[in-house]
Amino acid sequence: MRRLERLPAILAASAVALAAVAIVALAPGSPFAASCGAAGSHHAALVLEHGDGSVVTRCVAFGPTAVTGEQLLNSSGVAWSGQTFGGFGEAVCALDAEPAHYAVCPGTDGYWAVFVSRGGGTWQFASVGISSLNLNDGDAEGFRYVSDRKST
Repeated sequence: MRRLERLPAILAASAVALAAVAIVALAPGSPFAASCGAAGSHHAALVLEHGDGSVVTRCVAFGPTAVTGEQLLNSSGVAWSGQTFGGFGEAVCALDAEPAHYAVCPGTDGYWAVFVSRGGGTWQFASVGISSLNLNDGDAEGFRYVSDRKST
């Protein structure tokens, strides 16, 4: 009988663990921030993983001790567009020509998930938009395009 009483707690813990695994599964490939050595006093890596699995990386130098995710993206030379979501900050709607067109952000066919790696560590899901995300020397900002389209 006691085993059945513990079942809701076990199921809840399992659900939390599965959700954490699902978020990590969305993360782009390993950060290369440790090997990112752009000219400048500070640098951070930018990693983009497109819906087709192709990966774009940039090493971006910056002068101040910290830079926002939006400033890093602007300095990278990668084309992007976004939309402000109140206190959340700027969200990425299109990045490096994906999606080619959108009417709503985040799109109905997919979205850009945002991750951060601190000092070459593991990817963590970003809980704020890129304009509110602060990066320091050796950090990385990662984006992964998550398509909602079903294969037919």
